[in-house]
Order: sequence, then structure tokens, then C-alpha cells
Amino acid sequence: MRVPSAMVLFASSTLWFAGSAPLFAESGRWAGTWRKPDGVMRKSGVYLARWVPSGGTWRLKSELFVTLKCTGSPVLMPSSSAR
Repeated sequence: MRVPSAMVLFASSTLWFAGSAPLFAESGRWAGTWRKPDGVMRKSGVYLARWVPSGGTWRLKSELFVTLKCTGSPVLMPSSSAR
């Protein structure tokens, strides 16, 4: 798994509490910066996270990051023909 040189998660924009189970979902925006051999790549988008109770606290169970914008280094950028 590739980890960005710096990643910032902005404050969540929405929280949903489940009425039928002890869990909640969180969504918001994210931004990341990767250092590549040919420059810096910046990506940003939205995320969704699922939280569950565990041992008297809340634990992150799963998360999804969707890239909506990518600028900078062309390394690893999806081509427009790949859709």
C-alpha cells in the first residue's frame, strides 16, 4: 500500500447514527500529497468511515476514500481512456 508523504483529513461534514445497531458513519473531504520522482502529486476527494463501539470507546471499522481531483505529477494518474 502506498502512503502519501502528507495527508490531511478535514473535519467531517456529516455523522449518521444507526437506529438499529451500535454504529455510526462519518463523511467528509480529504486531501493528500505524494512526492514522486518527477514532482509532487496532489489528490483530494471525499471519504466515508464506519465506526463501532469496542472496549468502551469507538473504533474505526472501515473507510473508503474516493479521489475526485488529481494534479501535479503524472505518475499513477489514471488516463482518460481507462474509463
